[in-house]
Amino acid sequence: MSGSVLIKPEMEHVDTWPPLYEPGETMLTVDWDMNNLDATVDSVVNEYETYLDVAENGQQRYQQYYIGESAARSFVDRFEQIVTDS
Repeated sequence: MSGSVLIKPEMEHVDTWPPLYEPGETMLTVDWDMNNLDATVDSVVNEYETYLDVAENGQQRYQQYYIGESAARSFVDRFEQIVTDS
């Protein structure tokens, strides 16, 4: 929500909901051994405008799933789907 670019280890092996963590779209990924962390942070710091859309997409996605009536409805719909499919 602060406007920063989220950088975190790759999460492709985890199915999450809400879909907040989309590499290159809502966050940037680094290897689990953090070998590319410095280069990733340097790139964001030195070329922030290039990554501004990632920060904005992350903010929008967070707001979509966590703020307001539509977020509450989305949660209820997801919960009902899980219960129905079980």
